[in-house]
Amino acid sequence: MPNGRVYRYDLLDQKLDLLIDTGPSPNGLMLNEPESLLYVAMTRANAIWRLPLMSDGTVSKVGIFIQLSGGLGGPDGMERGVNDTIHVAHVGTGVFGPSTVWGYLPIA
Repeated sequence: MPNGRVYRYDLLDQKLDLLIDTGPSPNGLMLNEPESLLYVAMTRANAIWRLPLMSDGTVSKVGIFIQLSGGLGGPDGMERGVNDTIHVAHVGTGVFGPSTVWGYLPIA
């Protein structure tokens, strides 16, 4: 997704919907358990954005979930862990996760 866009594909309608088009190099994607929040790793911004998903498939009040620092790049892949945690692969830094030296990122 080098153009800063994140899309959603509706399986029922077989339709592709644009969620955002201003992301600084969106990369890893992760949904929370009820699939009401989409987390997007913005590699060039060294941040993770949170996109609340509305029932009609649109997003509302997109914002920064966490601004990271350090490393030679930004966050890459992510996965949801137990107890609503996020594990984040970060170029040059390693992995953020609840059992690492980098800390705990609870899903809010």
